[in-house]
Amino acid sequence: MTNTPTTTKSDIPTMLTIRELATECKAYGISEFYIRHAVNDGKVAHIKAGRKILVNREKFIDHLNGNV
Repeated sequence: MTNTPTTTKSDIPTMLTIRELATECKAYGISEFYIRHAVNDGKVAHIKAGRKILVNREKFIDHLNGNV
């Protein structure tokens, strides 16, 4: 019997492109422009995957709530 660690869905961060995140936040009045500037200013956790920038949705929500 092997003890392998299991990864649950809650352990994996939700990574979205800036455009996808802006689509989700559109109802709250948050624009793609705002998200892009927050990423460029280093205020939001993100990674570059080739030409795409992937933003951690949970960290972005924390940023909006002031929990930086």
